[in-house]
Amino acid sequence: MRPDSGKMKTEFVFLALVILGLTAVLLFRDRNRVKYELPDIPGIERMDVDRMEIQSNLGETVLERKDGKWKLQSSGYPVDSTKLNSALDSLVELKLTTMVSASKDFDRYGMGKDQAIRVKAFAGDSEVRSLTLGKVASTYRHTFLRLSNDDRVFHAAGSLRSRFEYAAAGWRDKTVLAFTPDTISSLDLQTEKQAAAFTRKAVSLGKTEKKDEKGEVPHESPGIAWTKADGTRVTTAAMNDLLNSLASLSCEEFGNEMQDLDGLPIVLKISLKGDKDYHLEIRRRKENEKTRFIGTSSRVLQPFFLEEYTANDLINKAEELFKPETDTEPTAG
Repeated sequence: MRPDSGKMKTEFVFLALVILGLTAVLLFRDRNRVKYELPDIPGIERMDVDRMEIQSNLGETVLERKDGKWKLQSSGYPVDSTKLNSALDSLVELKLTTMVSASKDFDRYGMGKDQAIRVKAFAGDSEVRSLTLGKVASTYRHTFLRLSNDDRVFHAAGSLRSRFEYAAAGWRDKTVLAFTPDTISSLDLQTEKQAAAFTRKAVSLGKTEKKDEKGEVPHESPGIAWTKADGTRVTTAAMNDLLNSLASLSCEEFGNEMQDLDGLPIVLKISLKGDKDYHLEIRRRKENEKTRFIGTSSRVLQPFFLEEYTANDLINKAEELFKPETDTEPTAG
């Protein structure tokens, strides 16, 4: 049986049309790629940025650097360095990966009036970065973004929105006590049940046969011990635990400057001496069925609230110092 030549011709024509259609699509897509070329992002130097203006439905916040320190313009409070560095990294390392839309349908991308986060960065009087952040893409690897004076929506690399989505209070540094443990030479400690003064002393660990870097055997090795006023030695590990917890203490939130603390029992009071003096007081307050811990310290003027876990942890570590010594030797130092 001879093949149907008419049918074969029809199939060839159909195949040719498909090939032409695919070619046209590819050519059109290539032309669009050229048409939607990504804009250049001018580089900025991190150290040149000295002010950021951030506006969202959480309010307007201005962060500024003065005398080498970043502060909230409205209050003068110091800015959380971790959050600040994350935000600065986003601005300095900004990278667009693709254009998403030119339709001006901003609500779709989380850029409506009550959704967008608008960020401006300045170096002196010069605006060096201006952008609008929308929602994070479904992949969580990109953020919808618009540049100043540009209605197009782009994908920016990274999940950027969370780095700027704070009210003014959220930018504040919540560190309420900070020092280097090795610099502390003495402390006075008071709990609800006991009180004592402790002093750090250099002591001898005794003779040793271990050679030093020069190959010589020293006659004795120095160490560190903590003792009470009556000469009783306390557990070194317990003291180190307490000092390390206090050395970089952060609060949950700050209270009102006029917070009334009268009548509230002091559950922990600590005074430390080192390269300077440090003080911390923690009080307990009952709020209905909840217990809250309010602190004051030498680092900040405002009272502050500690998480219940944090306060109880400090109290427990302080009480450990009143137990009999469990380590028989001081630590080397």
